[in-house]
Amino acid sequence: MVRILMSWIQTNSHGQFYRTIYEITEPVLRIFRSILPRTGMIDFSPILAFFALDFLQIGIVSLFADL
Repeated sequence: MVRILMSWIQTNSHGQFYRTIYEITEPVLRIFRSILPRTGMIDFSPILAFFALDFLQIGIVSLFADL
């Protein structure tokens, strides 16, 4: 979510905070970018990543709840 907000506002893209967020999120988003077709300037990979991570969280929580 932080990366999405940073893309909407002017931030220092060479700063340490931005680079750290980029390095953490880029491997996950790269997977979803390879799945989705190019849509021009709008990047839908964060939306798909949110849904996938949410489903993964629900699955893990329900798995441990059954134990």
